[in-house]
Amino acid sequence: MPMSFDPSSPEYAKKLQREQQFYKRQRDQSSFLKRFLNHPLIYNEQRLNAAYDLAKIAMTKAAQERLYKRKVDRLLIAPCGTGSDFPYLTNLAHEIHGLDISEQAVASCPAGLQCRVADVLASGYPDGMFDLIVSPLFFHHLRQIGFEPFLREFSRLLRQGGVVVILEPSLWYPLNVVTRPLKILGNPYGEIEEEGPIPPTEMIQALKTTGYCEISWHGATFAHPALPVFASKFLHRLMWPLRRSLLKSFFWMNVFVAEKPTI
Repeated sequence: MPMSFDPSSPEYAKKLQREQQFYKRQRDQSSFLKRFLNHPLIYNEQRLNAAYDLAKIAMTKAAQERLYKRKVDRLLIAPCGTGSDFPYLTNLAHEIHGLDISEQAVASCPAGLQCRVADVLASGYPDGMFDLIVSPLFFHHLRQIGFEPFLREFSRLLRQGGVVVILEPSLWYPLNVVTRPLKILGNPYGEIEEEGPIPPTEMIQALKTTGYCEISWHGATFAHPALPVFASKFLHRLMWPLRRSLLKSFFWMNVFVAEKPTI
C-alpha cells in the first residue's frame, strides 16, 4: 500500500536523493553470482537498447494515434533523464521540454531539448502550459508513494483536452517470475530500492481517480532485455497483433493514454 504522501516529509526527501543517485549507480559485481548475472551473455547494452527501442516506438505510435498525427505546440517529457526519449518524440511537437531531478542526467540531454532540473511536483511551470506530457518509466518508481499526486500535477500542467502518455512495465509479464527474485540476491543491476513493475489496472484506477477521461491502454512490447535481440524482435512481432487483447496485461511494457477533460 502507498504511504501517506507528504511532499515536505523527510521520507520523500530521501526518495528524491535515491532518484538523484540513480545515474551514479554501478552494477554490483562483488560476488561470483553477481558477476555471472552481469556477464554480457546475460546482461548487455545491445539487448537492453533493443527491448527499450521497441517499447518506445510503440509509446510514440500511441501518442501519434491520439493526436491524429498532428503536431502540438508544447510537449513535456517528465522525467526526461538523459534525453534518450527525445529522438522518438521530435515529430510530435514544435517545442519539447524536459524535466528531471538529476542535474547529472540533464547535463547529458541533447541541445534541442529545453531542460529544467526540478522535482516533478515542484517544476515551476505554469498551469496549462503543455499540450502533451510523455512520462516514460517513471511511475514504477512510485508504488510506495502512490501515483495520484503526480497525475494531478500532470493534469495541472496540461491544457484542457491535453494528453498524457505513460509507459510502464507490467507486473504480470511472465519472465518476472525469474527476473524479480534477482533483487533478493543483492540487486545486481543497481535498481532503485523500491522500484518494480506495476499491475496495469493500478494505473488505470489512478487515472480515473485523478479525473482523466478517454483512458486507453495496450501492450507496447513483449520483448525483454534478458532475451537475445533476435528473440526479442521475434516475440515483439508475434505478439504485436494481440496488444489490445486480453493478453495485454502480460506484455513486458504497457502504454497508457488519457486526456484532461475539456470543461
